[in-house]
Amino acid sequence: MTECEQHAQQLVPPQAPASGFNLNRRTQAIRLLKRGEHPEQIARVLSVPQQEVQLLHKVQQILLSAEAPPQPDPPAIVREPVRREPWGGPIPFQPPVVR
Repeated sequence: MTECEQHAQQLVPPQAPASGFNLNRRTQAIRLLKRGEHPEQIARVLSVPQQEVQLLHKVQQILLSAEAPPQPDPPAIVREPVRREPWGGPIPFQPPVVR
């Protein structure tokens, strides 16, 4: 073997950084987000990277917006035209007759 090959065998590839979230912490973070806590505060309390909490917050917002059914348009308000006397004034109010 060449010296370079021997050296390459000794090198160990770097490990990916471990996620700060396990299922329990993720659940706690989601609960705190729903309560309105800021991601920075949640990261500090749960001892997880702030970027992971921010990412979780964005994913939750996307999921919640996808689950919400589209809101129907509010009903249109239709106003009856005001009846007018032939001379142009409005007709005085007359209560309905109850029988």
